[in-house]
Amino acid sequence: SLSPFFAASQAPLAGTSKLLSRMSRWFRLVFSAAGTWSAAIEVTDWQKEVILKVEATAAELSQAALPKLLAKFDSPSFRDYLQECCPSVAQLPASELLERLNRHMEAAEIASGFPAVIDPAQMYPDSAGMSVDYGLNGSLFLNDWQAVLLHSTDPSKVWHNVTLQFTDAICDMERQMVSVGIFPHGCKGPRYAQNYSLGTCYSQAENVVQSYNCSEGKLTETIWLLNQNETGESWRSHTSRLRKSLSGRVPCPHGPPLSEVTSVSDGKCHGSAVQNNTDSWRMQDHAETYEYALKPFQDVGAPKFMEEADERPVYSLVNNNLIDQGSPIYGDVSAVFSSKFIAGGALLSPMDTGFVETTCVEHHDFPWAPPFNCSAYSHGKVLGTMKHHNHLFLINEDFWRNASSLRSIFMRMEGAWGSHPLPGLNFLNYFEAAVLGRLELPASVRFLIGEFPTLFGTDLGERLQLWARKSGRVLVWTLGPNNQPKAARPSASAPAFNFDLMTSARSFHCNQRILDPLVLADTTAAESLDTATDTSDFQKLWAQVAETRKAGSPTNTTMARYWDEFSKILPNLKVRPLGSEDCRKQLIQGECVGVTLQGQCVCYKASTSLLVV
Repeated sequence: SLSPFFAASQAPLAGTSKLLSRMSRWFRLVFSAAGTWSAAIEVTDWQKEVILKVEATAAELSQAALPKLLAKFDSPSFRDYLQECCPSVAQLPASELLERLNRHMEAAEIASGFPAVIDPAQMYPDSAGMSVDYGLNGSLFLNDWQAVLLHSTDPSKVWHNVTLQFTDAICDMERQMVSVGIFPHGCKGPRYAQNYSLGTCYSQAENVVQSYNCSEGKLTETIWLLNQNETGESWRSHTSRLRKSLSGRVPCPHGPPLSEVTSVSDGKCHGSAVQNNTDSWRMQDHAETYEYALKPFQDVGAPKFMEEADERPVYSLVNNNLIDQGSPIYGDVSAVFSSKFIAGGALLSPMDTGFVETTCVEHHDFPWAPPFNCSAYSHGKVLGTMKHHNHLFLINEDFWRNASSLRSIFMRMEGAWGSHPLPGLNFLNYFEAAVLGRLELPASVRFLIGEFPTLFGTDLGERLQLWARKSGRVLVWTLGPNNQPKAARPSASAPAFNFDLMTSARSFHCNQRILDPLVLADTTAAESLDTATDTSDFQKLWAQVAETRKAGSPTNTTMARYWDEFSKILPNLKVRPLGSEDCRKQLIQGECVGVTLQGQCVCYKASTSLLVV
């Protein structure tokens, strides 16, 4: 997120000034390729100005932050952390740590996570604009504004929909009870009531617990939203039995509640908004215009034309933590963008701007987040780029403190990939990447990542394979955190967001990637491997998993066993993300997906160079 960062204005990068002066609404950085690669990014005039000013400002801020970052590396607390987590680098001078950090950033993936399937009529702010079908049948990687305008039958309803709930409450202090009435068809319709004992916890829905208290004509409802992978099977079984036998009574959670809602308990029906799309879209609009200084819409939070939506970014993250799934919180599919295609078009924020907007600007509670410090986020001095980012690490460190990306990066670089598992609280410490420009398909995508537990052996998984094959892009299967007890097939009504990760007390190795052999065979990347792959065992495993799903959603334990089998039948297709020293020769001319465990670079056959026209 950003604000008035337009203080500094310098000349554009060497060689681009002639280009910029000759373009009108769109300007293009062209990557002309021999063979099948051809890539280009187009940005609007407004985006061009933003990019150039961020580039200039970020260069100054990054250089000014250099002494402080070096001092941070030499601070006793950081050296103690390195000694504990990363003994191989603990004694290196600060200058060498900085060099390793910069090389790590050069190789880092920019990944955008999204659900395999979404309902455009039910989209909310911060939901991803993409789906498998949009990728398979579309020509652009969409931001969420574009997705609503392109695929919703009534965009105005999406922007402005308000979901109301009609209830009443009658408190009986003598009996220590409350009768809560719900009116599904409005206050003039029938009333459906449920009685609750005050101060007692209830659970009528999986993972949701609430209790009620009355005081001075007010009803306070306390709500907990439980993390599925924290409660454990024994707790879930226990509470399931209690729900059936004791009208939903369950033990009260020990952790902090999600929210406390106070309403009038006068026995009269009242309506209240449980979801106000207008406020939510306006909040996202504010982040994009104030934090990133992007072009305002004619109507705040409600664009009418694609030309307006084109000005806004695709939200992504810099995968500094080397997470196998790329961006696991926001869906069961991730697209890793072509670094050559989006070069210069990605603006980096040291934190997720949606989180900052919610907690630091709107001052809403987020009780599960690690401790954070809003004063670390100074509007106008926060954005960076993939080249200029020293200041981002310092801001992120001050904001997240012991959960910062600076610490988790060195931990994840230590030893073999994933040998140091990633704590749940570190899934939120990423740099946000707002990718500007016209993200043409397939050129803008380097490869796709599919979540094995939810998509393998499903029709959606087949459509993901088809999208990748049609695009000539590699598909990588990943086990991911595999933290959900049930690997349910995603649906439009229940997209596969995984917010539990942010609240988990567990740590996750997140180091499992295997290339899809059927898709690989239809890409030029297959030529970079020495041996052909027999796909018959892969197809048998697919059929076996599909058969298992017919009996219901398999458990995460079952899918972990299938993953182990997957690993054994295709050991030569297991890959890890690119490191700072990997595949340098190949990267001069083309794009690479990763490195096999045998040390082979998996790269597309291409010859790519930057042209200025």
